[in-house]
Amino acid sequence: MPFPDSPRIIYKKNPLVEVLCQVQFSTLLRIESEKPTAFQEAIYENYPSLEEKESLTVEVSTDDGIVKKQTKPIYEFSTEDGVWKVILASDTLTLQTLKYTQWEEFSGRLGLLIDALQEIYRPKFYSRIGLRYKDIIKRSILGLDDKPWNELLNPAVVGVLGNEDIHDDLTNEVNGRFVVALNNGKKEYAHVQHGLVVNKETSEQCYLIDADFFVDAPTEIGNTNDILSTFNRKSGRLFRWCITQSLHESMEPETPD
Repeated sequence: MPFPDSPRIIYKKNPLVEVLCQVQFSTLLRIESEKPTAFQEAIYENYPSLEEKESLTVEVSTDDGIVKKQTKPIYEFSTEDGVWKVILASDTLTLQTLKYTQWEEFSGRLGLLIDALQEIYRPKFYSRIGLRYKDIIKRSILGLDDKPWNELLNPAVVGVLGNEDIHDDLTNEVNGRFVVALNNGKKEYAHVQHGLVVNKETSEQCYLIDADFFVDAPTEIGNTNDILSTFNRKSGRLFRWCITQSLHESMEPETPD
């Protein structure tokens, strides 16, 4: 891992706005052809709301030039407040939350979903496993309104925002991306997108750090938890590397119980 080790912490002023985990598998025609009644019953206590949607797949026939459109069902289960969502499709299972507290809660919920998926549909392996963390740093809630980004972010991340000659003339369209190999030979990567974003409600200029950790290779079901736990630890190191000590302290770090 190219980012230095750092102790595990939880921020009282947490910048996380979304955490998402998705496992992909070979298409299960059963999900396309029948309602996921058994799956709903297995998770209903925690996710009582259901919305049925459709994804659109466009296929072009090169022989006769006819464009064929095919829709596939997507089932979105959620908590009553909508903070947690479970999305089931014929080739993916996704857990999403807009109110992340700590890894133990998230992984506990995910484990129950994977158990239900295995018991009912029995995929043989996962073709891709991804864990994504989306942080938005809002200086106003941290008392850092007067601090420029180059005092809050790693110079390797801040880029042209740290240039005093053009800083005041930059628009909000400043962004970047990079991909880091996490484990040589195992096709594990972190795809990081970052840059300025604007809060639509307040027009405040904020900074986005969107990190997608994934393994892009067939993976045994039994290895899922270990892989995701490793991604979780590495995500903390990456985020800590992205920010300065000043920003770190302003978010009020605490050691989890």
